[in-house]
Order: sequence, then structure tokens, then C-alpha cells
Amino acid sequence: MAEVSGVYHIAAAGQTSWHGFATAIVNHLSESGGAEVAVRRVTAIATSEYPTPARRPAYSVLDCSAARAAFGVSLPDWAEQLRLCLEDDTKGR
Repeated sequence: MAEVSGVYHIAAAGQTSWHGFATAIVNHLSESGGAEVAVRRVTAIATSEYPTPARRPAYSVLDCSAARAAFGVSLPDWAEQLRLCLEDDTKGR
């Protein structure tokens, strides 16, 4: 195997926004009955509407193709992994 070096990004497959991630959590908890959910709806806002000292790009995702090419690794879809985490968490309660 050829020697490899550098910085590699690796993250679950697929794409989502913070809104999509939060909505998936709320929906899962509401549907599973695993926990009382105080939040019933997540409202999307533009990145520019959220005040932070750091400037944020309007759209950014990690490109994991270099890790996949160098090491042959790829992770399952983020939504499936989130579901597994949430199901595991609710089993312990």
C-alpha cells in the first residue's frame, strides 16, 4: 500500500442542515414515544439570521471522497445513524 498522509474528512453519508438534523430528532422522539418532546416544530432560518461572531458559509458539507479513495472507507447515511443513536438512548431510559 502506498504511503498516505494529510488531512482526511470522514462523516456519515448524505447531507442535511442544522434544521434538518434538529427536525429529524424531534420527529423521531415524537413518533417513537420514547420521550416527552417539549418542541413540536423546528423553524428554519437562514445562516445570516443567526448572530455569531464567526462568518459562516451559506452552504458547506464535508467532502469525504479523499478518505474513501485512500482507505476505501465510507460511513452509512447520517439519518440511519441518528436513528440508531436515538433508539439506543431511549432503550436506556
